[in-house]
Amino acid sequence: MKSKTCSKCGEEKPISQFEARKDSRDGYRQYCRDCKKSQTRKAWQKWADKGNLKYWNRRARSLNSKGSRRNGIAGEIISNSKPLTGLELMELYEKSPLCLYCELELTPTKVVFDHKQLLSRKGEHSIGNLSVTCIDCNQLKKARTDGEFRKFLSSYLARFTLIPR
Repeated sequence: MKSKTCSKCGEEKPISQFEARKDSRDGYRQYCRDCKKSQTRKAWQKWADKGNLKYWNRRARSLNSKGSRRNGIAGEIISNSKPLTGLELMELYEKSPLCLYCELELTPTKVVFDHKQLLSRKGEHSIGNLSVTCIDCNQLKKARTDGEFRKFLSSYLARFTLIPR
């Protein structure tokens, strides 16, 4: 098996851990996939911390994509809607960088943009239907509307008052 030494971490790794690159001497990138991921993550974090519009445009592109798990009604609504812009997402976040439900302060990379009225229930794909949430609240919300989730949350949290300390 062929191997190569990564120029970033200095580790010798199998050639399969390096991306192909035609303009390189040996046909592979100088650093391994793990180092490339780390470098990309750091760059996006830096852009997010500085409020760089490039970061928010990337988030908007992902949100406007009808791909991944968005098919059926949700995919159709996204296709027929005006695309959200990075500037709109950045302004929504800056207006309130707290989770709508638990009020946890969020960094730009920890924000989950959630549709208050689900697209699968014919909600709009618009900035007015989006909220800033944390990943925990977003996962707990599942397929509930904003109102349904608030009702669920109050009954869910009430169960924890019965636990002795």
